[in-house]
Amino acid sequence: MTMTARPSPIAISLALIAAVGAAGTVNAQEQPQRGSQEVIEEITVTGIRGSIQRAIDFKQSSNSIVEAVSAEDLGRLPDTSIADAISRLPGLTSQRAEGRASAISLRGTDPGFTTALLNGREQVSTGDNRSVEFDQYPSELLNAVLVYKTPDAALVGQGLAGTIDLRTVRPLDYGNTAFAANIRGELNSNDNLGAGADEWGSRVSLSYIDQFADGKVGLAVGYARLDAPLATRGFGTYEPWGAVNKSNPDWNASVPDGTLTTNGMKVRTDMGSTERNGFMAALQFEPTEKYSGIIDMYYSTMDQTNNARSLEVNLGDYPAVCCDGPWPPGTQFGYDNVTVENGVAVAGNVLQVVPLARNFLFLTKDEVFALGFNNDFMLNDEWSLIADLSYSKAERDQDQFETQAQYVPLTDPTQPANQYDTATFQLNGTSAMPSLSFTRDYADPDLVQVGPTIYGAGYTKAPEVVDEITSFRVDLVREAEMGWFEELAFSVNYTERTKDKISPESGLSTANGG
Repeated sequence: MTMTARPSPIAISLALIAAVGAAGTVNAQEQPQRGSQEVIEEITVTGIRGSIQRAIDFKQSSNSIVEAVSAEDLGRLPDTSIADAISRLPGLTSQRAEGRASAISLRGTDPGFTTALLNGREQVSTGDNRSVEFDQYPSELLNAVLVYKTPDAALVGQGLAGTIDLRTVRPLDYGNTAFAANIRGELNSNDNLGAGADEWGSRVSLSYIDQFADGKVGLAVGYARLDAPLATRGFGTYEPWGAVNKSNPDWNASVPDGTLTTNGMKVRTDMGSTERNGFMAALQFEPTEKYSGIIDMYYSTMDQTNNARSLEVNLGDYPAVCCDGPWPPGTQFGYDNVTVENGVAVAGNVLQVVPLARNFLFLTKDEVFALGFNNDFMLNDEWSLIADLSYSKAERDQDQFETQAQYVPLTDPTQPANQYDTATFQLNGTSAMPSLSFTRDYADPDLVQVGPTIYGAGYTKAPEVVDEITSFRVDLVREAEMGWFEELAFSVNYTERTKDKISPESGLSTANGG
């Protein structure tokens, strides 16, 4: 039996292209020489296609498994921070803090297992560990991001899960004079959540690149400012959930046996703002063919204000019928008139509860500074020496205030019901957000007092973090064909890192001893 292979459409297309190319070559050779100089046209790919092509080139030329993001042009990464751009890459997700993408998780691991670099140098962090908060890096000041998913011998301080290298622009490599200005607005529709919520935010950035001294000196500078409102709302439940056991005669008869109920619920709104200022500068010079160097600097400050208000209710001790004492016999506590779906109490009332009004104020000031000096010496046609010196420092000053308040109780022991409230909850409403409402006005400062409560009157903390890295590295590199090897490198690196954290804290008390 004879089988004939049919050529694929791709093979046919390649054959046609080869035939057309050959015909074009023959025709060009047959044309007579006109004595004029040959004109060579240069085609430059820019925009989104150029960005994608550069990212592909990064991945293709790397010896490791990497993902890459490249800016469309100077200052043209559209995201609020580089965290948003990174999180769209395969295998990477962002974790949000107060509505902003901040920490990056690589392949589902904890962000602390991922190391961040800036131009190849390990970066400090303002958190409790080495996990960098990427929202401190404006996307407008970065030119590319390279994510290493596998170990690489050339990386120092790489993370267990992977390494994220943030890169700023190199002015001589950019090769053109450019100026970019961006103005963007931001609208938050949750400005009606309460006092301190703002509707409008803004983003402004300026970048400039130029070359001097016949292309031997290059300068790049950039500035980016973010003023973003914070206005979010949330709903939470206590853990664990438990199943109703109707063998207990005290349980409310309206709750079916085996129904899953939570031990508590809470609603919360966060209002405030984030103000971030970022600066970038790079001075690159190549005075001779044997030497090139670059000095680059990055600096950012971020001030965050979060004024949060919440109401919560503890249901752990309430699912019963009472009573001995001042309560009338058969008084119902806890869940009542519930709606059950798939064995879960998703709506209904909770009776005779004491809601807790909790207010939080978080004031955070972050400052990040990084400075690097890289030198590249060509010793001969095969050997080069690279020396890199860097320093970075991060500081965080934070004030955290928390107060606990309850509705002013009546002192008449014969009227205990006046000290309690009734709540209505809805977990499966038509809107995406569950609801929890009470009959009393907990926004009235004349009727709600701070402490004493079951959680005391409040708490205050003032943590401070200082993280510093000083590093020096020397690489001796031989670039030549050596059998299986294309490059041979000997490296020495010295890094000194210190991280200090203090967190003075104390409970708050009221004048009446709460």
